[in-house]
Amino acid sequence: MSARRCWTIVMVLMLIAVAACSDSGGSTAANPSTRTEDTTAAAELLATDAPTTDPRPIQDDSEEALVYVVMGNSLLFSTPAVMYAYRDILEEDLGVEVDMRDHTVGGQFTQDFLEQLRTNDRLRGDLAEADVILSLIPNEEWKEPCYTIMAEDGRDPAVCGGDDGLHCLRSVAASYNAMVEEIFVELTVLADPAEMAIRVMDYYVFTAGEDDAAAVETLAPLWQESQEYVEVAADRYGIPVAQVYDEFMSPDGTGIPEQKGLVSDDGVHVTAAGSELIAQIIRELGYDPASGEATDVVAVTGQYPAPDEYIEGEQWGEPIPGAGYERMRGTVIRHADNGLSDDRVNGGFEALMDIDVYVEGDRTTGLITMTRVKIINDGGTWEGTGVGTTSWTTSQPSHRHHIHFTLLGTGDYEGLQFRYHVEGIDLPWTVTGTIEPIGG
Repeated sequence: MSARRCWTIVMVLMLIAVAACSDSGGSTAANPSTRTEDTTAAAELLATDAPTTDPRPIQDDSEEALVYVVMGNSLLFSTPAVMYAYRDILEEDLGVEVDMRDHTVGGQFTQDFLEQLRTNDRLRGDLAEADVILSLIPNEEWKEPCYTIMAEDGRDPAVCGGDDGLHCLRSVAASYNAMVEEIFVELTVLADPAEMAIRVMDYYVFTAGEDDAAAVETLAPLWQESQEYVEVAADRYGIPVAQVYDEFMSPDGTGIPEQKGLVSDDGVHVTAAGSELIAQIIRELGYDPASGEATDVVAVTGQYPAPDEYIEGEQWGEPIPGAGYERMRGTVIRHADNGLSDDRVNGGFEALMDIDVYVEGDRTTGLITMTRVKIINDGGTWEGTGVGTTSWTTSQPSHRHHIHFTLLGTGDYEGLQFRYHVEGIDLPWTVTGTIEPIGG
């Protein structure tokens, strides 16, 4: 058996069954709900933390089923399925019937997952009723850059670009991190972590290339950074993370799960032993709702306006369709007000922006890096950086932007950070974010 790996692909298992698939395609075995909105018996059961070893069933006289929503991709539903293994644990630990509502979709991109959270009424309704949510954050967009870098099936690594040959993967990572932030915002609006048992799980493996050692050495660092970002984002909402990656790959990322009997010959999907291990790792987190540590987090929304001043920087490189350059340095963006829901982060905005652009097939992606980002008002100053992407295709030439910012406060805002995501095609762009204590 030749283990083939590109890199660990995180799949955030949110143990409160987050569902992210469209009503029309890909949801497997979704069960109809029989639970009424005023039912509290299952939620009361979840308030009791089950034993982490040798648990005994908790008996309850209620006939109401515990609503368990599952959202993710084939790493959850492929036989032997993690989602069923965890369902069985819920029944054993809590002593109740489990109503599992499956919203998994194979081969899903992170953007598709986010859109389902925003627009899929069936999913949103199930999340509102959920007692437990189990989810991955799908990340199919990582596959092609990994394959390219590892020259899989004759691909040319040179097209990835960048001084280290990893530009295409850095672009994907920046976009992924930004969408992870949005996903947690959307999820916690639909499913309150203070009332439900939400759990997140990092994940492990993704094929790309015959040389496992080379793939891990080359690709693992960027994926580990994104995996850690998921954990940081979850922690802000008091949601614990199951460390599945450490168990499968080892903390230094050098393990080969196939050799441990945890992953099948395809290098992606788990074996029966792997499925049971993942379910047990999540079980160890117990069933308490969020600790309340995130009560100081304030949500921010709004619409970012068009710049009052946009000074293009130096451009150079081979002309690229839709961009006209390969790189841009030193673009300045300014506007007088942000139009956000919290006045603490309104005021004058200024940023210095660089862009690196690369083409892969009919898709063009620009990696956006913003430095010297400032928001200034009478209360103080927010300063930090932004990173994200702008992307378009030959058939859909409108540029879609995803940019994530982290700014630290001074003056009246000392000790706070403003983390937010900007998304859109035509200005104004949609803003979602949080103001929170640093380290909170």
